[in-house]
Amino acid sequence: MGSAGFLVLLWVAFILSAAFGAFAFKYRKVQGARYFIALMWLTSLLALANYFELYFQSFEVKLFWRNVQQIPFFLMPVFYYGLVREFIHSNQSKSFHLIKYMGIISIAYITLIFTDSYHHLIRSNISLDSFYSWEQITVESTIFSQVFIICAFLLLLYAFFVLTINYRKTPATNKMQHLMLILGSGFPIILGVAKLFLADFLAYPFVVTILPAGIFVFLSLFRYKIFDLWPFANHLIYQHMRDGILVLDNRGTIVQLNEKGKLLLSKIYPKAINMRIGENINHYIPKGDEILKGYNRKTEYKLEEGEHVELEQLHIKDEKNSFIGVLWMLKDITAQRLYEDDLFKRATTDMLTSLFNRQYFMDKLQIKIAQKKEQDFLAFYLIDIDDFKKVNDQYGHLTGDKVLATFAELLKRFVEDGGIAGRIGGEEFALAKKVESRREAIEFAQRMLNETRSYSFENVNKETIQCTISIGIAFVYQKGHKIQELYKIADDALYHSKTNGRDRFTVADEQMAFQFEPLS
Repeated sequence: MGSAGFLVLLWVAFILSAAFGAFAFKYRKVQGARYFIALMWLTSLLALANYFELYFQSFEVKLFWRNVQQIPFFLMPVFYYGLVREFIHSNQSKSFHLIKYMGIISIAYITLIFTDSYHHLIRSNISLDSFYSWEQITVESTIFSQVFIICAFLLLLYAFFVLTINYRKTPATNKMQHLMLILGSGFPIILGVAKLFLADFLAYPFVVTILPAGIFVFLSLFRYKIFDLWPFANHLIYQHMRDGILVLDNRGTIVQLNEKGKLLLSKIYPKAINMRIGENINHYIPKGDEILKGYNRKTEYKLEEGEHVELEQLHIKDEKNSFIGVLWMLKDITAQRLYEDDLFKRATTDMLTSLFNRQYFMDKLQIKIAQKKEQDFLAFYLIDIDDFKKVNDQYGHLTGDKVLATFAELLKRFVEDGGIAGRIGGEEFALAKKVESRREAIEFAQRMLNETRSYSFENVNKETIQCTISIGIAFVYQKGHKIQELYKIADDALYHSKTNGRDRFTVADEQMAFQFEPLS
């Protein structure tokens, strides 16, 4: 999740929780309603304080809003306990006194938080840490503070436990209501604990975990009156989704579309930027009605600008399994693909020369050997730049790197019409190429010698350097030829070239005998 998405979730949490609380106010005489209203407005305060902590730059202001967040954190368990006690019809007088005492303790702790700079009873250390593109307060709690935190959490668990064990005492007509309250209460507990241990994977604001609870509790307390609010919340959710959404009925009419969906779809079909709900898909997408005949599928579009859009199509069916429409979900996966491409390049490419690295070259060679037909003639060349150490010693390693990169460009030209090339290590390179005959393989080696010898390499000062190469050649005679054996044969042939004057090639035949080919 990006920083913008995090802020959107905070604002959605703030708006929805405030709306829930405001909407519930007219039903405040319902059992548990007063506590629910308090919980929702505390949730709204938590979201707002979280946002302001990230928004402001001043350390003192950030710390103030971090302190404000502790008000909901430590009062919520108290009000939740009150809601549970009221819902199960426990002794109201006794419940009120218990809640009063627990509230006093929580307020005392909150007071200690706001005055901690004078006595340091609550926090042993306060610092600023990076969080996405902002900075947020990080605190280290004292043992004294941890006792309060544990007590608040235990109160939350105890209230949930009381609610759960009282389920069996609930009349059959109210069991669904009670079950929804249990499910809603379990959301923030389960997701809150999961967030503690999986913070890197669950990168959403904690306040968001309270929203599902709010929905379930609201449904439970107010007999589904939430649906008066749902159309507005539904629109808000659709418009703030990271993915694009398009919903069609079984005649191709657009029944739901968010701005993200319109934007992503227009990258594939430019006319889609003008799409409107209520219009037919055929007006904007060629053969759009064929979408309705298709199957569930996922398609990736690679666009000319280098962008990648993934489109997933799902058929919508009713309870009788009849087709009633299509759902399209669109995702911009450009960043994901660029990251994957970068990882692949780093894993398979020699960064200096942009040739295949040793491991990937050998993998590609193994594939070529496995795909070799009986009549195919596959030549394997090991190439070494002669006296490369002298280049480094005389001109420096920067020039040496430049020579390696320049020679790599020559190799790329040699395999333009087919073949693979890679850097094995140091000044050693490898090339594999399908040829028509042994003679063609030898002529190709001679061409590499001639072009390298006549090429003008440069040092970092633009001065000309002449370089030559030595080559060892081996042939793949059978499909199951082992790379280790092939490499050793070519390496021995290369050794013969280097010990017999360099600037030449040596061919290893099937019997592993070596034959020096004279220069023309």
